[in-house]
Amino acid sequence: MNPTQYNWEEIFKSKSDKELFKIYHGDSMLPSETSNYAYNELKKRGVDFNHLDKVNMKWELESLIEDERIDTRGLSRTFSSFEYLKIGIVGIVISITSACFILPKIKIDTLSSQETINGLALMGIVISATIWGFVNYRLRKKNENVRKNRIKELISKL
Repeated sequence: MNPTQYNWEEIFKSKSDKELFKIYHGDSMLPSETSNYAYNELKKRGVDFNHLDKVNMKWELESLIEDERIDTRGLSRTFSSFEYLKIGIVGIVISITSACFILPKIKIDTLSSQETINGLALMGIVISATIWGFVNYRLRKKNENVRKNRIKELISKL
C-alpha cells in the first residue's frame, strides 16, 4: 500500500513525542517516507533537536514514574517486594511447623515409608518456595531502590 494514501499529519497528531521520535529515527514498521511527517510534527510541538539529551532524560523519567505507579498500585503481573517478603516469612513458619511434626517421626527404619517421603518432599517444596520468596524480595527491592535513585538523579538534572 502506498504510504501517501494515509493522512500521516493527522495520524501523527495523536502520537506521543517518544513514538514520533522512534518513527523519525526509523525504529518502527512504518515506511521510511513517514520520517519527514514525524519530524514536522515534533517541530510543531517544539521539540528541541539540539538538546535531545534532555528530551531523552524526560522520557526516561516519565517511563520510570509510570513503572513506579504500576508497582505501587499493584497493576503489574508480578508480586511486589512486600509480597515476596511475606512468601518468605510464611515459608519459614511452615518449614518450622512441618519440621516439628515430620522430623520426630523419622526413624532410620521408616525412611522408605510413603508418609516420610511425602513429608520430606513437602518440606523441600516449602523450603524452595521460601528461598525463592527471599531471593525475589531482595532483587525486587534492589530494582525499586535503583529506580528511585535514578528518578531523583533525573529530576535534579532537569
